[in-house]
Amino acid sequence: MSFKLNFLNSLVIPPLFSSSLPNVEDFLGQLCNDEAGQTSPLLHLLSCGLIHASFPFSFDIRSLDCYLLLYTVEGAGELWTEKCTFSLSSSSLLFLDCNTHFRLSISDTPWSYYAFFMTGETLSYYYQALLSGQAFYTSAFDSHEIQDTLKHILSISQENSAFSKLSISNLLNSLLTDCILTASNVPCAPAIPAYLPEVRLLLEQDFQTLHSLDTLASRFSVNKYRLCREFSMHYGIPPLKYLNRQRILAAAKLLQHTDLKIHQIGEQVGIENTNHFISLFRKMYQMTPLEYRHRTAAEIRKKRTESS
Repeated sequence: MSFKLNFLNSLVIPPLFSSSLPNVEDFLGQLCNDEAGQTSPLLHLLSCGLIHASFPFSFDIRSLDCYLLLYTVEGAGELWTEKCTFSLSSSSLLFLDCNTHFRLSISDTPWSYYAFFMTGETLSYYYQALLSGQAFYTSAFDSHEIQDTLKHILSISQENSAFSKLSISNLLNSLLTDCILTASNVPCAPAIPAYLPEVRLLLEQDFQTLHSLDTLASRFSVNKYRLCREFSMHYGIPPLKYLNRQRILAAAKLLQHTDLKIHQIGEQVGIENTNHFISLFRKMYQMTPLEYRHRTAAEIRKKRTESS
């Protein structure tokens, strides 16, 4: 199966884009030859490009069998995983194993970033042996040098020659090696306190309940200020904001798969004030719940028409 189809099949919900009919290339950049890297020991690009995003812009991926190297040129985005949330500010570089649930979205427009989806045995070694299976993030490097390297990779990415494949693999290896050896900012390095995964699991499974910092602190026998500080440190987002995110993700699924009214959906996910629910939904998806319902319904009809 091609990388394009893998990407489409891995979408949790339809992606959001400023155009009503986005192309896969709007999120992935230019698609590369999938066959080239299947038997090669080199690092191989699946897609690459300089992406220019504006509101609304996001996609939610269940998992992909590849790695992502993302460098922000200007503006800002956010990448959410089950372990951390990364603020992708200007001149930041992210290296992520995509075999996990992750969501990429814009947070400051215009957001321009280089995205390189790739495979290769070396990447697994970097990730497991050198990074202990954790996502890598840094903003500690010369932005001009990194951009020059990424531009060079893009310029030769469509050449189908042994020399271009070797050059791309060498450039990617050198870039990742330099970053890992000299990085000074890798999040989630401290050990996670034992109670925090339990808090997160509770917020994910019992998001309908009206939790507060006080009730959470009492339940887990911890000071609420410590709870908020440590949850934010290890997961990149305060606990109550994380709770609301789980509620809105659940609401999005209900909007797609049920005919419940907007206020009923808000109540089902634990947000009884409809105006507050609409405000939270708009903040996350850059559109109202009703607009989201109409858009996803149109996407489903379009897919059915294409397949028939």
